[in-house]
Amino acid sequence: MILKTLKKIIFSKDKKNNTDNNFNDKKDNSVADSENQNVEENSNVVLASKAFEFASNKIDELRNEYLLIKEKTSNLLQTNYELGLRHIEKGNLSDAIFRFRFIKFFWPEFYDAYYLLAYCLYIDRKFVKSKEIIVLLLEKQPNYDKRAVDLLEKINFEIENKKS
Repeated sequence: MILKTLKKIIFSKDKKNNTDNNFNDKKDNSVADSENQNVEENSNVVLASKAFEFASNKIDELRNEYLLIKEKTSNLLQTNYELGLRHIEKGNLSDAIFRFRFIKFFWPEFYDAYYLLAYCLYIDRKFVKSKEIIVLLLEKQPNYDKRAVDLLEKINFEIENKKS
């Protein structure tokens, strides 16, 4: 019987201590939870702020890129034409041919590109292709320039000599 009483006293003290500890733990946990919540809210604010800053920077970069592309494409015809002429001067026929084909494709009414493309192909000894371009030019613009007719005559001469 004494043993039972001692057990009750010991266990009741443990329970009381546990209850007291649990209450203190809960109180400490409540404070910790509150602090954790504040830290979490501050972290979310910081993250949101950084995300906003990142997005703003990306938007600025995109806007600048758009303006740069817009500026470059606004004079794309002139840029490619001048590049083609420079390539002819330097003897870079394949690059010049590329530029004039590009112009012919995107600006089919820009007839100087036809003539210069045919001229480059003639210099590159691609007489049949050159003739096709000059004939197309003269079909589209019969009164283009005497140079086109002269080039056609030279091409025909080369083609005839090649057959012989």
